[in-house]
Amino acid sequence: FAPLPSAAPSLSALAQTGQIILRWPATATNYVLESVADLTQGNSWQIVTNLPTIVGDDYVVTNAATGGRRFFRLRSP
Repeated sequence: FAPLPSAAPSLSALAQTGQIILRWPATATNYVLESVADLTQGNSWQIVTNLPTIVGDDYVVTNAATGGRRFFRLRSP
């Protein structure tokens, strides 16, 4: 028997005045946060360079909400 793959952690986003706050479970230690401006550009995802901080049971990253839209995901390397 092969082990069942674990479910990917959920990523949540909260918009506040001039900022976007992203959070995901701190137990998801094997994941990196990535972003892209345009989903039609294929494989152009880039690692978000802001280091997460731990708040309660979550990793949290705060980004300025400027420069147009961005899409975010968690990826297991």
